[in-house]
Amino acid sequence: MKIALVTYSFLPDIGGAQITLHNLALRLSKKGHLIVVLVPFSIWSKLKGKRNKLEYKIAPYFSAKIFSYLKKYPESYSKITDLQFSHFQRKYRFDIWLAWMSYPTAVAVGHWASKRNIPYAVRCAGADIQLFPEIGYGDRLDKDIDNLVRYWLPKANMLIALTNSVALEYKKIGISDEKITIIPCGVDNRRFQIPFDKTGLRNKYNLPQNKIIFITVGRNHPKKGFNFLVEAAKLLRKKGINNFVVVLVGKNMDSLMEKGKNLGISENLIFIEEKGFSEFDENLSLPSEEVISLYHAADICVFPTLMETFGVIPVEAWAAKIPVITTDAVGPSEIVRNGEDALVVKAGDSKDLSEKMALLMQNKLLQDRLIETGYKNAISKYDWEKVIEKWEELIKRIGEANRKNL
Repeated sequence: MKIALVTYSFLPDIGGAQITLHNLALRLSKKGHLIVVLVPFSIWSKLKGKRNKLEYKIAPYFSAKIFSYLKKYPESYSKITDLQFSHFQRKYRFDIWLAWMSYPTAVAVGHWASKRNIPYAVRCAGADIQLFPEIGYGDRLDKDIDNLVRYWLPKANMLIALTNSVALEYKKIGISDEKITIIPCGVDNRRFQIPFDKTGLRNKYNLPQNKIIFITVGRNHPKKGFNFLVEAAKLLRKKGINNFVVVLVGKNMDSLMEKGKNLGISENLIFIEEKGFSEFDENLSLPSEEVISLYHAADICVFPTLMETFGVIPVEAWAAKIPVITTDAVGPSEIVRNGEDALVVKAGDSKDLSEKMALLMQNKLLQDRLIETGYKNAISKYDWEKVIEKWEELIKRIGEANRKNL
């Protein structure tokens, strides 16, 4: 099939949504589908030199700045997007359009496609659908955006939810059960099973050889709960436990560095910049080889999040065969089982987190049990080969339904 994937945020920015879209486009292309990822011109320009390495096409539409006019001038904005999308439809004759994120992408695609009886689906995964008012998280806290999302999302042929909690958010805005399908994030387990030398990896990244290494991955945002991880490290020190370091891989970590300094635990914290494309990776694989290597260099993964639509970090840790500690927040709580494949702590509770970190440091049998069950999950539930089958089933279903309506 010919499929348009429309997004306003993409590589080279690295986040869960961008990585998943890249991997989805790559795998659908390998299955024989014609995939064109439509991105703002500014993103298309940043990918110069990399676009020809990809197995799918990338095409630019208008400047991302135009999205800022959607709320103020919806009719004028829609005329511009309609012209752009009509151009791409004439050029490629897409069978299905997929809007990545509810706002502004799904609103724009919905306005255009619904008037032309062109089938389209929407996949939400973050601030575009979830709300966390206490930390100011959620695009729909803006009433104008919320109204647009509530009006246009129900018009889609199908909506993809990563978890049941996302499906519930869809239902709250009036979307019926039959329009919702759950497809989780995927992980390429084969890439995580590369031979590795833990001693060599620790030397490469200047990590201590004789200490327990906790790792977490992601941008520093209030919803990620990294502040509580730093506080948990301080509580471990107060208990007299000092044979550990916490490695935080991501961007915007300055405030955490300062917090660690103020708490007097800088020696227990190691910050590593966000790892995107590997310099010599011709396939532009994500997550990068560096991130996978850092998982292998670590002993335990901690994912202290307060809210996720999914939360792929525990699954990546399972694939790397290291045990996981995460929270009871929406997202990870729908993936893990406490005591079986992960240890679960109360979200935002640094004391509970420190206790579970200490427990896992000292209990090798528990580590081994969590690793064994977690790895089975990564293989049986979240391998990309299984996830892509769900996407192909969905695409086929939408296509068949559209042909019946013609």
